Amino acid sequence: MKRAIRYLIHLLFALTSLAANANDSKDADDSRANAVPVTDEPLHIVRYDAPPFLIYTNSIRPGTWTLYHRHRTDLLALIAGDAQVAGQVAGEAAVSQVAPGGSAIFFPYGDRTEPYVHRVGVFGEQSFVNVGLEFHDPMGTQCEGVTRWPDPLIEASTSNRRGSAYRLVLDSGASIELPGQGRGLMLVPLAPLGPAPRLQLDAAAWTPALGDFRFYSDSNNGKSPRPTRLTNAGEYSIGFTIFVAC
Repeated sequence: MKRAIRYLIHLLFALTSLAANANDSKDADDSRANAVPVTDEPLHIVRYDAPPFLIYTNSIRPGTWTLYHRHRTDLLALIAGDAQVAGQVAGEAAVSQVAPGGSAIFFPYGDRTEPYVHRVGVFGEQSFVNVGLEFHDPMGTQCEGVTRWPDPLIEASTSNRRGSAYRLVLDSGASIELPGQGRGLMLVPLAPLGPAPRLQLDAAAWTPALGDFRFYSDSNNGKSPRPTRLTNAGEYSIGFTIFVAC
């Protein structure tokens, strides 16, 4: 009798586990089926779209999740300030991590045969402020030589098959010659920004807020000429991530 009871208990647990796994599988399938293109995700705000480049920004408050969304092409995430974030792939547990400001993180989604489906959540006290640069043309080779910026004041951050990222801190009154190589140039100011930051790109004034960026590429067709010099005309030092795209 006791053996029969134990068998029934084991059977009940097995059936419960199967049901839970079936529900988890259904939830994952539903998440993938209902995922939206990244350009339709409400917290990904498209700022620039001129092939082959697409740029969107995120400013996601703590306690907030994005919708499940799809990535199909290579992505570079340029994070403007420290944040505690979590990523969750459909059907898997969420994974939390610290996203340091100034990070330039490359995701080779273009290598995948299927879209990458996930959502992003933010925790802690700081919003997740990010500039996402997507590449809509195929490129499978390293291009570091095309995007090398040899200025001695610049700290190389990372290189990948889409270009090279650099970090710099520009003191008040300081000026630097910008790189002219590559087919795209991205500038992202980093937190913290002091009161009334004032920048100049050649003679053009720029008063950036956290999450702002400037991007110049051949696809602009001359509408926004690529600047040659960046000057900090404000009273406080400003950090930057600068990305040179190949």
